[in-house]
Amino acid sequence: MVTSTPIAGTFATQLIRDTRTLRSNIENVERQLGTGQRAETYGGLGRDANLVVNFQQRLSTTNSYLETINLLTTRFNVIDTTLERISGIGQDAQGVIDANEFTLLSDGRTGAQRTSENLLAELVGLLNSEVGGRYVFGGSATDAPPVRDVDTILDGTGNQAGLRQIITERQQADLGADGKGRLTVTSPTPEVVQIAEDASPSPFGFKINSISTSSPTSTVSGPTGIPSAISVDFTNQPVSGNIVRVRLDLPDGTTETIALEATIAAPAPDDGFLIGATPADTATNFTTALNAALQETASTKLASASALQAGEDFFNTANGAAPQRVSGPPFNTATALVDGTDANTVFWYKGENGTGSARDSVSVRVDDNVVVDYGTRANEEGFRELVQDLAVFVSQDFSAGSATDQSRYDALALRLDNRLADDQGEGTVTQVRIELAAAFKTADVLKARHTSVQGTLLTTLEEKKGVDLQEAAVTLLSLQTRLQASFQASATLLELRLTNFLR
Repeated sequence: MVTSTPIAGTFATQLIRDTRTLRSNIENVERQLGTGQRAETYGGLGRDANLVVNFQQRLSTTNSYLETINLLTTRFNVIDTTLERISGIGQDAQGVIDANEFTLLSDGRTGAQRTSENLLAELVGLLNSEVGGRYVFGGSATDAPPVRDVDTILDGTGNQAGLRQIITERQQADLGADGKGRLTVTSPTPEVVQIAEDASPSPFGFKINSISTSSPTSTVSGPTGIPSAISVDFTNQPVSGNIVRVRLDLPDGTTETIALEATIAAPAPDDGFLIGATPADTATNFTTALNAALQETASTKLASASALQAGEDFFNTANGAAPQRVSGPPFNTATALVDGTDANTVFWYKGENGTGSARDSVSVRVDDNVVVDYGTRANEEGFRELVQDLAVFVSQDFSAGSATDQSRYDALALRLDNRLADDQGEGTVTQVRIELAAAFKTADVLKARHTSVQGTLLTTLEEKKGVDLQEAAVTLLSLQTRLQASFQASATLLELRLTNFLR
């Protein structure tokens, strides 16, 4: 008959339970040694579980910010390199466009025009730069090139007028039918000469600024009236050497002075007029000289100013504005500008064109409370003016090689030299680089901070989630020793129970 004591049965049950626990603990320590982690689940971390969850969330956010900053750094480097070259194009253009170099090549253009066209093509290519499939000079519109190609800008396409047509129409409107810049020269009385604008309001042609004379006897008056008018009275004859100066404002904001000097030596020079036998004769001679001076100034300096202003009308489309063009035909008597439409005029810039800051058009969050704005638009003032100046210069036709062509070339080159030299201040390429550099500096400072935080979080998480391999190895050895002792105890117990059985 088999017998067993209750104590032995209880001890056996406890021994089996302890053995299972030891096996489980050994398996857990072996897993720790294999993975380097304390537990497979957060529950296994005990009181450190909430801290680990919070730190992992923060680490994920920090890693995301670092990835964003790294991408921003790549974009910034490309943009900054592009801006550096754009500034270089402006400097190259200034060095090339020289009023003293009027030599026509075989294609009827000057060497400066040919080089400037190459610079313009390069500039348009730079403004169509992309980084990782994003066009960076289109504001928030990043999926397509923001700038039309050079040929389309200059010559248009289909029914859409390009820059050359816009300039031609504007020059007709500024010079007028008689080529005198929309001024009329009349004699209300035989001794008086009056110069008046032909229409008001009108943006076209010469605008009268003032009239003066060094003659103590002849008198001048104005400007007065609408349209504005000035006059000179020769009732009391001038003497040789007296000068009459007519100061005129041009469409591009510049001012020209026509100075005519009285002389008794016939024939009078181009910048003078003959004192006649009577005041009426003097007035007639002055009228002839003034008409000739107006036509010469209009065909050269006014035509150049007109081309530049047409460029302004065509290219200045920031904040959603439409290109402007002369209301016509007829154009030589026009008195107003009208909006070009997508049906009849090339819109050179096709990117996002909002009313806010270009920088605000593209933003990224680089910290919980910090957003970096780094958008750029090709129609910002600094970029637009460079495209505009090069395009206007390239578009002009000097192929006849006449004296008027050369004078017009000189006038345009001098104006462009002044414009291209103005590379400082708000709105220029330099200013854009400064603003973007400030944004990048902010991101760079935060990158250093995020990197430091990342390191701290990784170290803390390693401490909380990881296991000391040396300590785990010691623990494993201890558990294995205890398990071996448990097996020996089990063997002894079984031997005792067999003895009871044999009784």
